[in-house]
Amino acid sequence: MPSIVVDPRTVRELEQKLAILIRGFRRDRALGQGETSSHLLGAIVRHRIFNAAAGLQPQRISALDLVEMLSMPDPQIAHMTDAFDWGIPITAVPSLETTVPRLQILDELTDFLGATAFERAPQVGVLVGHTGTGKSVIAADYCHINFNTYEFTCWRTVATKTSLRHASVRLLSS
Repeated sequence: MPSIVVDPRTVRELEQKLAILIRGFRRDRALGQGETSSHLLGAIVRHRIFNAAAGLQPQRISALDLVEMLSMPDPQIAHMTDAFDWGIPITAVPSLETTVPRLQILDELTDFLGATAFERAPQVGVLVGHTGTGKSVIAADYCHINFNTYEFTCWRTVATKTSLRHASVRLLSS
């Protein structure tokens, strides 16, 4: 016999929790994790559940159907919302050819900066070395590999703390 379960959370709290779960699911599959995308997918899942409860669709949702709903391709979500809401490059990240992949450094950078930008304090990684040692290539590789982990990516070439400060002020004021 069916039973009714009362959840004390508000609708907004439930929507937020579902959005967090969806972002985690999409992060694990290297898909976009923007807030608009996760809320849109949450609404699609809720709509499917309510249609099933109303008898408009089959009562059971298979795991494959759920995975398919949550794995909606980023361009399809962008088409539905008229814009991408994740991985927006504020300034273009250059495509630099990697002649010698520095996988260990990329792994260390990824570990330091974290696997996701969601629910964590921003970290700053600084690559230091002589001219021509591949700092920009490593940074560009990191940006291209992790493009959908961050809501925004900004590429700035700076040589001193002062030039970094000025570039940051210009960026934040625009």
